[in-house]
Amino acid sequence: MKVIKKYKPGEICWTDLGTPDFAGAKKFYRAIFGWTAKDLPMGPDFEYSMMRVKGKNVCVLYAMSEDQRKAKVPSVWLPYVSVANVAATVKKARAAGGKIVMKPKKVTEGSMAIIQDPTGAAIGLWQAGSHLGATISDTPGAVCWQDLNTPKPGVAAKFYEKVFGWKCATKDFGG
Repeated sequence: MKVIKKYKPGEICWTDLGTPDFAGAKKFYRAIFGWTAKDLPMGPDFEYSMMRVKGKNVCVLYAMSEDQRKAKVPSVWLPYVSVANVAATVKKARAAGGKIVMKPKKVTEGSMAIIQDPTGAAIGLWQAGSHLGATISDTPGAVCWQDLNTPKPGVAAKFYEKVFGWKCATKDFGG
C-alpha cells in the first residue's frame, strides 16, 4: 500500500462518480471493492460520500441532480488531473481546441474546472487545497487505471500533450 501525500501537476489525482442511483452505487462498490463510505454534508439536496479503503480516500460518489435524473443522464466516472493553477490550465485547454464545461470554481477544499477535449471527452482539473485527491494507491480497491477510448486518438493526444505535457501512446487491440 502506498500512501500519497502530494501529486505533481499532470498526474491523475482523483475520480468521482455521479450517479442517479446513489444508494445503489454505494452498496455495489462496497460489495465489490470493500469501500467504506464517509458521508459528507453538502446541503439538503446533494448526497456526497468519500469512498475509502483502510481509512484512506480513493474516490467520491455523488447523487446526480434532479435535472440530470430527469434528463436520464447516465452514471459517469470523471477523472481529475492535478494542476498548479486551474485558471491557467483552462486557458491552455481553450488554446489547444478544448471546451470549458465548468469554469474555474473555488470549492471548500481546492479549485476545480471541467474541460472537454476536441474529441468530446470530459476531464476534471483539480488544484488542491486541503484535499489533495486520492490518498492511497497500489492496494486492492484503489483506483489504478484511467484510459480514453476515442475514434480520434491523434487529436486527443495532441490536446493532452499541449495541456498537460503528457506523452500519449496508442494501442491497437484488434477491434
